[in-house]
Amino acid sequence: MEEGHTNDPTPTPRYSGVATFMRSPPVRDPAELDIALIGVPFDGGAENRPGQRHGPREIRNMSSLMRAVHHVTRVNPYELCRVADLGDVPMANAFDLEASHNDIMEFYRKVHAAGAVPLSAGGDHSVSLPILRAIAAHRPVGLVHIDAHTDTRDEELGSRFTHGTPFRRAVEEGLLDPKRTVQIGIRGAQNSEEGWTFSLESGMRVIFIEEFTRLGVEAVIAEARRVAGDGATYVSFDVDSLDPAFAPGTDRRRRRRGITAIRPLGEHRTRRCHDDVRDTVHSGRGGRPRGSRRPVTGSATRVPQTEGYPWGYRRIDSHSWWRWPSLAWYQLRSGPNSGQELCCASWDST
Repeated sequence: MEEGHTNDPTPTPRYSGVATFMRSPPVRDPAELDIALIGVPFDGGAENRPGQRHGPREIRNMSSLMRAVHHVTRVNPYELCRVADLGDVPMANAFDLEASHNDIMEFYRKVHAAGAVPLSAGGDHSVSLPILRAIAAHRPVGLVHIDAHTDTRDEELGSRFTHGTPFRRAVEEGLLDPKRTVQIGIRGAQNSEEGWTFSLESGMRVIFIEEFTRLGVEAVIAEARRVAGDGATYVSFDVDSLDPAFAPGTDRRRRRRGITAIRPLGEHRTRRCHDDVRDTVHSGRGGRPRGSRRPVTGSATRVPQTEGYPWGYRRIDSHSWWRWPSLAWYQLRSGPNSGQELCCASWDST
């Protein structure tokens, strides 16, 4: 991809052609890119409801509805960065959990070595571990983790590499600095306190949903900046952090009282790609519209009931979720601690 290339999807209808992430061009060489959009179609680590393997394909299809410029920032990320769809991680060993993790790690090692910023739509949350193995092999990174679960259990059903264990393994392997880790929106009953205990005793900052609601989004973002500091930081978003009213297709939909406002763009300023991104990687997942098995992509925010909205909610920009380059990693890079270096962001739906 040539320097200064601008992705303009407008000449052709949204419903035509081969679906790519945000209608970006397909590219095979990560060295040509600043931001590489990647699919990780794997759900071999999911304990309950499978199907996360279909996430990348459905996100590509639904993201054809995206547009280039957001009304808040007025930033067109395609004018700042070379952004393209790098395709999916080849899952040649899809029936072998640990072999698949190795395939994911090797893929991301090449992307990392090429200097691109991978931003991925994933399968289950276990894929975060091999990505961390690829990009944190030489120094531990921080973590901003938005989820209903801590994902720091020791094992599930005889495996130590499931969607409920990646961040415990990452700490043990020296990939993750627990003292620079914040876990946001944790909620729901568990069969044991094992995950909560490990997170707290290892030094992680755990913000349970009750504290999140009390503090509010802006204060939680400030706390996440404080904890992560200025070092490389992995951002991981699991869609079951959302209330099941907004994500009915997730693996563990029964946990109510989830987050109803995800505002990763907000009023924060954004900056040029080459000035802001150093050694950054993203992995993740999403879903389909409401009424299907996959979760809805819109967002909502609490507002005072005096404004006349029923139940204190209103819709906000239902398509903003897809603007990955400007949404996924600019949030923590802006504001008072603008020197912060984001390392990874993952979107998962288990």
